[in-house]
Parts: sequence; C-alpha cells; structure tokens
Amino acid sequence: MFVMIPEYYNKFKCIASKCSDNCCIGWEIDIDSKTYEKYKNVTGSLAMSLKNNIVLSEDGSYSFKLTENERCPFLDENNLCKLIIEKGEDFLCDICKEHPRFHNCFGDKRETGIGIGCIAAAEIILSQKNKVKYITYQINESEYEIDYDQNFLKYLTKIRNKIFEILQNRNKNMNRRLIEMLLYGEKIQAEIDGYTELEIPKKEYKEAFFDNFKRILEELIPLNEQWKNAVKNLKFQSTLKINITEYEQLAVYFIYRHFLSAVYDRDIISRIKLTIIFCLTILWIPDNYSLIEKACLVSKEIEYCSENIDLLLDFSYTEKHLSIDCLMNILTN
Repeated sequence: MFVMIPEYYNKFKCIASKCSDNCCIGWEIDIDSKTYEKYKNVTGSLAMSLKNNIVLSEDGSYSFKLTENERCPFLDENNLCKLIIEKGEDFLCDICKEHPRFHNCFGDKRETGIGIGCIAAAEIILSQKNKVKYITYQINESEYEIDYDQNFLKYLTKIRNKIFEILQNRNKNMNRRLIEMLLYGEKIQAEIDGYTELEIPKKEYKEAFFDNFKRILEELIPLNEQWKNAVKNLKFQSTLKINITEYEQLAVYFIYRHFLSAVYDRDIISRIKLTIIFCLTILWIPDNYSLIEKACLVSKEIEYCSENIDLLLDFSYTEKHLSIDCLMNILTN
C-alpha cells in the first residue's frame, strides 16, 4: 500500500481546550460499529454514562446524544474529553480519533490529509509559505477493494499534477492561475467527453453574477446559523485580493482533496469550478471573520456535507452563472 501525504501533515496536533471552534460542539458524533461493541462491554461507573448518552440514529447507526447546547456529553467544563482523561485516546471512536484527517482510497493507493474545517489544521495549511509538496511512502496493508478504472486514475493523476503546476506558478497572479486552471480543465473535459459550454453575454454576467452566486449559496443546506449570517452579508470584492499565498494553498488543498474523485464520474470541470467557488466564497465572506475563520466556515459547509458537494457539482452544469465564461470574467475583476 502506498500512502501520500502533504509535507505539513505531521505538524497537526489537536489543540483541545485551546480551540476556538471545538469539533465536539455542534456536530453529530457517529460511533463506528467496532467502537460501539467496545463501549457495550465497558464496566464500572463509565458503563452507565455511555449507555445513557448513546442513541440509535434513523439510519441504524449509533451516535452520542448531544446536550441541550449541542455539546458532546463527554466534553467537560474545560472543553476536555472525559473519555480521553479516563481511558486514553485509543478509547475514542474512529471519527474522534481521525478528525480532521481525511483519506481517499484507490486500490493500493491512499491519499491522506488534514481538513480546513478544523481551525488548527487551517492555520497549518494557510501558514505555508513555500509551494506544498507531497510525500509518498509504503506501508504493509492490504489493497482497498474499490471498483474504479486504474488507467483513468493514472491519467487524472497526471492532469492533477499539471493543475498543481499551474496553481503554484508564482510568476503569475492568482487570478491568472485560476483562469488557466479553468481553461485547461475545459480542454481536458472536451477530450474526455466532447464537453462544450454556450457563452453568456458579458452584460448579462456583469449585471447578475454576484446576486446569483449568493442565491446559489443560499440554496445549500445550512449547517449552522453562522453560515446563514455569512451568506446573508456576503460582500463583493475584487478578485485581485486573492493574489496572496493563502489562496494558492486553499486551491491546491481543494484540488488535492477532491479532484481524483472524478475517477468515478469522469467529471473534472465541475471539481475545478468547485475549487473556484470555494475561493470566491471565502473571499466574499465579510471581513469581520479572519481568513482562517472564513476558510474553516466554508469548508465545514461544503466539504463536510455530501449533499452540498453534490448540489454544487450539479449547479456547475445547470447554473449559467457558473459557466466557464462567467467565472473567467469574474476572475478578471
């Protein structure tokens, strides 16, 4: 088994009670079946607490029953985990041990990273000043039994490497890099399936783009009130403001995490558009949030809700204001 990680991956460490956006508050915490069986066999004083605070979800899975203020029942008044304090980190369910790490698996290959939906991870990723590199190493694990086209995955990997090269070309400003990524994606998608788009008159774009972009975000499933308020107060700003290293890191991160999933549907252009939507949304969220807070908020709303990812992938085809022509125009303003 070959594992790929970004070079900053091992810098991550949960900051626990120091975290300003605790993942043990406001999130449903699912319990994997193996851990649930372990919890059922616990004895002593902890056994009753576990029994009283685990509920059966509608889909047949188990999760912790959050308190009235949406806190994990095992999060103490100091925002520390009672389970870790009493039993150690190995006692946690998989999601608590793994978050914010993600794993994309393809046969004998696993790509791993840390998600920007975590403040501590976002700080690490956005603080990178150099072009991010990726490290591959081998471990003694069995291949994943996943049905996919191996040759197409190799092809997509080469395409992604080219996209990394485009996004990390610091001889050009970030607007230009995103445009080149979009045009390159259009060319490759056309080679794959003959993809074309109808051009939209620039006048129509200029008059309606931002309002329609905001409407599209409002159609997503809101995960919290903070997201609703941020979208309500979305403010147009010149895309020239994205010409900083942090937006390079955001775009590279998003492509690394999501691009190769096109191996299942052969749709690369939507994932490229999604990367641009990701960056624009972060740019246009009001400035009363820091860039790290913006990135974390947008990541949680988009990346941690599969329904929202699917909606945006669909919108990239059905919404004329997310056409290549419109996105290129907005990136020149």
